[in-house]
Amino acid sequence: MLGLLKKDFLLMKTQKNYLVLIIFIAVFLSYSSSDDFALSYLTLLSCFLVISSISYDDNGGCAAFLLTLPVSRGVYVREKYLFAALITGLGWLIGELSVVGVALTRGRMPEAQFFALAPTWYFGSILFVSILMPVMLKYGVERGRIVLFGIVMVALVVGYLSGMVFERIGVDPEAFTARLINGRTLPLLLLCGAATIAAALLSYGLSMRIMKRKEF
Repeated sequence: MLGLLKKDFLLMKTQKNYLVLIIFIAVFLSYSSSDDFALSYLTLLSCFLVISSISYDDNGGCAAFLLTLPVSRGVYVREKYLFAALITGLGWLIGELSVVGVALTRGRMPEAQFFALAPTWYFGSILFVSILMPVMLKYGVERGRIVLFGIVMVALVVGYLSGMVFERIGVDPEAFTARLINGRTLPLLLLCGAATIAAALLSYGLSMRIMKRKEF
């Protein structure tokens, strides 16, 4: 498994200039955006790095070659989930440090609510990858991108409809969210964490089943 992880991180190294540019843009745009912009942007970007690693294996026939080595299908799947957890965690950490750095240059620290809710971005990235991983392993990256587009469209539609509902009933979404989490931050984080772990385990089980039946 260590060899597979090394392969995926070396693949990232070939894109280091692009990644540095993305981090610079995220930090730059944070000066004119909300506190959590860099955090959300870099955490979501890390999900696409996971997708690119699977795309490399899928398009280059690398997965079939790897399985001719002393690498089982189960090890391959476990490595992908471990890589996803590590790389999204790294993106989340860089985003967190970027937000704090930008705030310090402005002479202030982010609000306490930002630090309390920051882990939800990591949970969201794991959930996002958990949805896509079985699809990409079964149908390939191209169909996985269609699913990705569908997820984004559904999220946009839900967000738009939610905004319309809040507007009709005369409720401020930010005030409503603040009242919802007031005094309940820890229980909500634990609930989100438990739901994320459950989704990841279900996704892992599906991916293992798909990989064992997959023909190359």
